[in-house]
Amino acid sequence: VFGIGVESYTVGSSEWCLKYASGRDDCICLLDNGHYHPTELVSDKISAILAYDEKLALHVTRGVRWDSDHVVLFDDETKEIAREVVRCGIDRVFLALDYFDASVNRVSAWATGFRSFQKALLFALLQPVEELEALQDSGNFSKLMVMQEELKTMPFGEIWDEYCRVCGKPLDGQWYSQAEEYEKEVLRHRVSQSEERNGIVKNILEAPFITEMRNTTANMYRLGWDERNGGNISCLLDEKEAGEYLELNCVLREIPIGFEAKPLVGKLFLVTGTGKYFKNINDDPENNLGIIRIGEDGKTAQLLWGYGDGGRFTSELPAHLMSHMARLSIDPENRVVMHCHPTYTLAMNFIHELDEKKFTHTLWEMCTECIVVFPDGVGVLPWMLCGTNAIGEATAEKMKEFRLVVWGMHGIYGAGKTMDETFGLIETVEKAAQIYMQIAHLPRKNTIRDTELQELAEAFGVSFRRDFLEL
Repeated sequence: VFGIGVESYTVGSSEWCLKYASGRDDCICLLDNGHYHPTELVSDKISAILAYDEKLALHVTRGVRWDSDHVVLFDDETKEIAREVVRCGIDRVFLALDYFDASVNRVSAWATGFRSFQKALLFALLQPVEELEALQDSGNFSKLMVMQEELKTMPFGEIWDEYCRVCGKPLDGQWYSQAEEYEKEVLRHRVSQSEERNGIVKNILEAPFITEMRNTTANMYRLGWDERNGGNISCLLDEKEAGEYLELNCVLREIPIGFEAKPLVGKLFLVTGTGKYFKNINDDPENNLGIIRIGEDGKTAQLLWGYGDGGRFTSELPAHLMSHMARLSIDPENRVVMHCHPTYTLAMNFIHELDEKKFTHTLWEMCTECIVVFPDGVGVLPWMLCGTNAIGEATAEKMKEFRLVVWGMHGIYGAGKTMDETFGLIETVEKAAQIYMQIAHLPRKNTIRDTELQELAEAFGVSFRRDFLEL
């Protein structure tokens, strides 16, 4: 592959590798002109190798003294490589290009390199190969030299322009503005998943919604609410804000949702992954989180970022999306749905009646702030099989009345406008449940009476469930 200008250690010389490849039926020679010494010309080697080998592979690039793989240009060596390929039989050569040069726009590098080699091939195909071969075979080297020199100034540009027109492609001088527009409208929004690219685009790992998710999940794990891979969160994103960090037209893959979410078509969600541990999200968000958009059919999620290890969204996504639809129909500002397994809330399920009025009333009695924080009360579902559309539908129905829904002997669902609000709802329920679990077996000498709960709610101006009190 490499000549004497190889940039790193290679076992065996170029000549040895050539001889080895030529002696085997299952191997062909590859020449990479980016790795040869500047005094070596790969174009000179093509006809020599094809005199003995049936096939040849070429990695066409542009070498420099200290590196390789720079943008292919329409220079003398590129033209000569193309001429040798055409002369020896274009069907005998496998061609590949490279465009490495971090100092220039990647789209421009690709377009320039590809068009340059197309020009070289077209220039070679326009040569009167048979006539030139005849002059060489007859020993008429004077006329051969004259023809070759005169061919260099033939009107090639007009033929290239016509070729572009026939192919429906922009002529030279016309396409670069498209590359600039693409860079302005698309590339500047595209996000590197590891670092900012020269400060031109924003790093998604520093996006406020990613930072908020990382902090929240770490806190929930610290509190013991999300053991192992328990718990999940989904957050409805603002498209304009997300567009500062994502190329919104770049769909990595599509994943079936498992039900139809037509009201959410086009909406973007940041969602925790299935089988993922909350304790790992802060250190590895790209594999444990994903950003999806609900596809036009309402049944498909388009992955725009994340789940880098081939994963997918939480198995509870149908329940989340159903809850989002329910809450958005009540409160258009709802953004977050959160599910977790808070210890004391879960423990309370086993010793307290799973009745919404009684369960809510008990919680309200435990802390003065409870009726102020969740005046709409807590919905309660009996034990149901998780990960099914049935439990999602039942939860969504409850979400039309409550922002909090207890899943019997399982955990709790919360919904809110922000991550803090939703976390705060569950946190307040958990604090009340903790107090209850610590005093439930003891005789109670004091309590917050229903008239005092009413006084609290009215003082803070919240609309509460009067039917949950005995007034």
